[in-house]
Amino acid sequence: MKTDYLNNPDWKKFIDHPFYFYAEDLVEEGDRRYYKWSGTDNSHQFDRVDELGEYKELVKHYKDNPIRYYVNKQNFRTSFEFDEKYDGEVDIALGCSNTFGAGMYNDLIWPTLVSNHTSVPIINLGIAGLGPDHSYVALNRVIDRYRVRKVYHFHQIFGRHLYLAYKDGSHKFLCMAYNQGYGDQAQYIYKEDYFKDVMMEEGYLLLFEHKRAIDAIAGMCSQRDINYYYFNTQPYDLYNRVEGDIVIGGNYTYKRYRDIPEDDLLARDILHPSKHQHKIIADRFIKVDNKDVYIEPFLDRANWLNDPNNRPVI
Repeated sequence: MKTDYLNNPDWKKFIDHPFYFYAEDLVEEGDRRYYKWSGTDNSHQFDRVDELGEYKELVKHYKDNPIRYYVNKQNFRTSFEFDEKYDGEVDIALGCSNTFGAGMYNDLIWPTLVSNHTSVPIINLGIAGLGPDHSYVALNRVIDRYRVRKVYHFHQIFGRHLYLAYKDGSHKFLCMAYNQGYGDQAQYIYKEDYFKDVMMEEGYLLLFEHKRAIDAIAGMCSQRDINYYYFNTQPYDLYNRVEGDIVIGGNYTYKRYRDIPEDDLLARDILHPSKHQHKIIADRFIKVDNKDVYIEPFLDRANWLNDPNNRPVI
């Protein structure tokens, strides 16, 4: 039996409480709303473009052509309002800021490119800065609300996982492990060298929450005969790497180590996927679109994380 969403208390909580994310300059435009800035793509960082040397020319396009992050009432970057009826088939995109499309125009991000290929509208449930457990929560809330055909999921293994830690040596608290260097966070809990050495291997603690969420999402889709596709390798460190810590609203710098094609367009924050790199992600999904399910293996990233030319391919 279908859920009566509008009268369901849990559904009402989801509708009434949008997820929080760092954004600037909300603009109301009739029935639509958009933010001028979001997350690491913030006005403070962009004001520093003149300090970024060679990157100044690469992102100057955005000065005259700003990005508008159109979002629904829950702050998802989609035109679908979850409390409005829609009877047609839809696909769903899951992931973090690379699915949300930080620093890039909506018509160039991978969910839009996949939708253009399939001619099926896609609901973008990308949530910036969060891991796949939050994708599970978001999908679980809407999957029975629509006639979902396929779920496309791009979530790198960043070390974003939940763990129980101690504060001041006595008080337990649940927190999100997060590492911008893409290494393991468990080193802050497990000090033994053994744990550090094996943490990236399949089945160990860094991947535990990530893999469990992927399995849960795959199971949710399987129960409903919905095709599910998941990738975790990242194609977007082809040109540069971030040096130092990233602070939302703060400063970060880059080290470039590969030429950028003239016909590509860097993300406005330089950190997230470029136009070409979004297409790489979309093409991966399109390549496996004839399968019922595809889950990219959880590989040892040591060989390809530091070598853009040595990457897993299908």
